[in-house]
Amino acid sequence: MDARYPFTQEGERDLIRRAKRDDLDARNRLMSAFFEAARAGCRHHGKLKGLDPDDAESEAYFALEEAIYGFDLRRRGVRFSTYLGQRCRGAATLAAREQKKQSLSDPQGWRFKEKPPPNSKANGAIVGPIGPVRQYWPPPAIAWAEGIRRRNDKLIAK
Repeated sequence: MDARYPFTQEGERDLIRRAKRDDLDARNRLMSAFFEAARAGCRHHGKLKGLDPDDAESEAYFALEEAIYGFDLRRRGVRFSTYLGQRCRGAATLAAREQKKQSLSDPQGWRFKEKPPPNSKANGAIVGPIGPVRQYWPPPAIAWAEGIRRRNDKLIAK
């Protein structure tokens, strides 16, 4: 047994096999043996992704549980710790994305602001859809649609 690994490879695989069959003792032994590695991995990847260290640590439990139940026992050359490192990276990435998504005050603010076409209301000329479109579309939607540049606008203008 290597100093870096708490179990032999076969012992580790046996514990994972038992944990997948809902053996709580095997699951708890895996959780206690690999939790520090998961926590360190999540903190490392969280730091790289700009995630708060406490949030990254809280993802360690979920990454470890996902690694236990998602580990493929058919692949003989892969250690559980290697797979756990990948799950930690995935958990930190997902948490960083969620954190950034929640921190956006104006989610549309990053989009490219298009200039109004030359014959729109912004330039003084009153041009708009005629007919039943005005009945069903609210005025802000019509104003938005008029401001969008379409692919063939230059060809249509010619």
